Amino acid sequence: MRVGNRGELKRQRKTRIAILLAVIGLGACGTSSVNNTSFSNDEALSKAMAQSADATLIVDCLLPGKIKKMGSAMTYLTPRRPVKTSSQNCEIRGGEYVAYDRANYKTALRVWQPMAEQGDKVAQTYVGAIYEKGLGVSPDYTEAAVWYTKAAEQGYSRAQYALGYLYEMGQGVEKDPQEAFRWYRLAAGLTQEDIRLAHVELSDQERKKLEEATAAEEALLKKVEQQLVLKQQELNNVDLKIDSAKINLNKHQLRLSDLAEKKRVALASYEREAAPSLLKWREKASQLEAEVKNRKQALVVALAELQQKQRLLKEKETQLSTSIRSFEKKKGQLQEEKQQLSMKRAQVVAVPNSANAVLVVEIDNQLKQKERQLSDIDSKLDKQNSLLQNRGQELSVLLSAVADKKQQQQNELNSLAKKSAEIKTQQELLAKKRVSIEQQWAAERAQHITKLKNQTQLISVLEKQQRNNSEKLAYLNRAQNRQQLALLAPKIELIDPDMPIMRSITTTAPVFKIREDIKQKVIVGKVISENDLLMVAMNEQPIEINSQGVFKATVDIPKEGMLVDIVAVDIGGNRSGLKFVLSPKQNMRLSNGVNEKDIIASPVSDVISQVEFGDYYGLLIGNNDYKHMPELITPIKDVEATAKILKEKYGFKETIVLKNATRYDILTAMNLLRKKLTNKDNLVIYYAGHGEIDRVNMTGQWLPVDAEVENTANWISNSSLTELINAIAAKHVLVVADSCYSGILTRSALTQVAASQSDQARLTWFRKMAKKRARLVLSSGGVAPVLDEGGGDHSLFSRAFLDALENNQGVLEGQRLFRSVSAAVAIAADRYKVEQVPEYAPIRHAGHESGDFFLVPVI
Repeated sequence: MRVGNRGELKRQRKTRIAILLAVIGLGACGTSSVNNTSFSNDEALSKAMAQSADATLIVDCLLPGKIKKMGSAMTYLTPRRPVKTSSQNCEIRGGEYVAYDRANYKTALRVWQPMAEQGDKVAQTYVGAIYEKGLGVSPDYTEAAVWYTKAAEQGYSRAQYALGYLYEMGQGVEKDPQEAFRWYRLAAGLTQEDIRLAHVELSDQERKKLEEATAAEEALLKKVEQQLVLKQQELNNVDLKIDSAKINLNKHQLRLSDLAEKKRVALASYEREAAPSLLKWREKASQLEAEVKNRKQALVVALAELQQKQRLLKEKETQLSTSIRSFEKKKGQLQEEKQQLSMKRAQVVAVPNSANAVLVVEIDNQLKQKERQLSDIDSKLDKQNSLLQNRGQELSVLLSAVADKKQQQQNELNSLAKKSAEIKTQQELLAKKRVSIEQQWAAERAQHITKLKNQTQLISVLEKQQRNNSEKLAYLNRAQNRQQLALLAPKIELIDPDMPIMRSITTTAPVFKIREDIKQKVIVGKVISENDLLMVAMNEQPIEINSQGVFKATVDIPKEGMLVDIVAVDIGGNRSGLKFVLSPKQNMRLSNGVNEKDIIASPVSDVISQVEFGDYYGLLIGNNDYKHMPELITPIKDVEATAKILKEKYGFKETIVLKNATRYDILTAMNLLRKKLTNKDNLVIYYAGHGEIDRVNMTGQWLPVDAEVENTANWISNSSLTELINAIAAKHVLVVADSCYSGILTRSALTQVAASQSDQARLTWFRKMAKKRARLVLSSGGVAPVLDEGGGDHSLFSRAFLDALENNQGVLEGQRLFRSVSAAVAIAADRYKVEQVPEYAPIRHAGHESGDFFLVPVI
């Protein structure tokens, strides 16, 4: 998504969403918003809206065979036919297909391989694409190259272009720029004469500089030879180190085996020696436990008996005490009665008479009886007290016996506990001895395992170094050929002015004519290097490059013109150079494509009357108001302005503008174009809106306004878009995406005309390219944030795009449009301190054959 304002640029750079469109970069990140006019009042739109959007997606369809009749007696069914069409159309025609989101490597091959094996070049190309894309498995570039070659040798331009790409990238075949160039040329239908490079004879001084450069490259060849010797020595040393490391690895492996055997022997010895003792101590422990248990039970029984006796003694003692109290009470009563009788006798004796004499005798008898009773009670009391004293002594003896019994049992238990502790200690000592043995061997084993891992890692590092050295050695061997020396050096690409393809050092250099009143020229380019760059210089003056390798420098142009010499050197000492001449000359046509007014364009009338460019259509999609995502600022204004200039200046027959489009809107619109456009038409698709990368399968996605962040249901995958674009019959399709990240730029894959070609040569080139099927993408490019502002009411990229369209006065090739936009964006991005480099390339697997996209102003 774009950065909303400049002040938040640094923070937004960390959260920028990137998207990859198609394989090379059909991308859309946060861009601008769009008009939402109708499809030119086309009634087909309202009918299409009634169908499911998914039904418009392209699938591999296997149609049923046709019923044919031969003569009057024979009827037969032809083999099933594979086609690429919408799932809806496949259903209507009775075909068999796998849903677009379920298709994979096997289902796709099942449709196309039978026809490919029969020699059908179209099917062979599709099979090659299936292997190249992978479709759920790792790509098989080697197999892809085999099938592309079969179709390319039959003259099929799509296969020729695809094969050229594999040779350019070194995928499945050995990297060979010359072979790639040959296949690209065949795909474009161009002869060698059609692609002559611009050149001009140099002065003696300039030739001397080139001779010095040649001498420098010869010195570089010697350096390569020296590097070969050093790399061979390094490789030999690494081999020796690997052998030594493997010997050490074997030693540690043997040591580990020895340790395992020693551990087994030590544990076996331990078991033999310690097991009997351990068994003996365990038996003793069991016996002691049983004895302790029995002793405790006996103690409980004895204590219970003693307690029972103690209870009985206490009961007897209580009974005796009760009897004594009863006797004492009775004794007291007798004494009282005796005293009363004594008092009564005294009273009777005091009155002597015969009656009283009898009463005295009777009282005396009663007193004697009381005396006897008291004597008897005293005797019983003595006996009871004696018994009570005896019971007390018995109780004391019993209590003493209980205490002694308890103490005896406790002593025995303590003794047993001591023996149990001794047994436990012996068991722990034996267990510790075993643990000690295991720990000892485990520590030594861990030490050797660590050494083993270190040796394994060392061998892995050394083997990787060996592979790298071997690859470097092979690479340096190839580099000894001067024709391939440039492969070692950084690659310099000019963005402004355009540099024709140069494959060798010659005594000529391309010339770029500019108006005489232009005194300064901004040179914009890019350096691509696998190694870190040591220096980039222009005319012996160092120039700065950003992290993406883009540089920008201004040169003063004298009246007589000047030679511009750009040199790039990496840290490995690899050097590359690029030379061209800036020559002031009035009214001279150039092909540098910048949007400055220092370049004179070709008159439209010279070309349009002699070349059939066809009708032009535009689909402009702009999304501002997202339901579940941050809103964008400029997209609608961007596409409104683009639609206006395409309609008014370039005479587009129809412009379809979607504003705040849903997934349904976008897919339906593209399906209508698929049905409507012919192979004589041209189509521009402009997308401005949010984009995302699906983290599950790492594919780029367009995000309509109804898309949700964590739900991919309403996302539109780049593979679906690529298939839709491939299915559209239009001969030329240009996708313009103001995006964060658009992928790898393959400039060499784009056929272009040299700057100094004659009018007739350019006319011939236009005629040939106008007939070729082209599928291209122009994006704001790079992995850095894309400014949503910076161009007034438009994004930085959109402003440059609109300026290029407005300032153009001739037939505008996509290459020149790209250079104009990229130069303006590079300059503006530098002003805003962001890294943004537009990119232009064919859309992989969308049916690109060759050529370019052309925009023709209305005469």
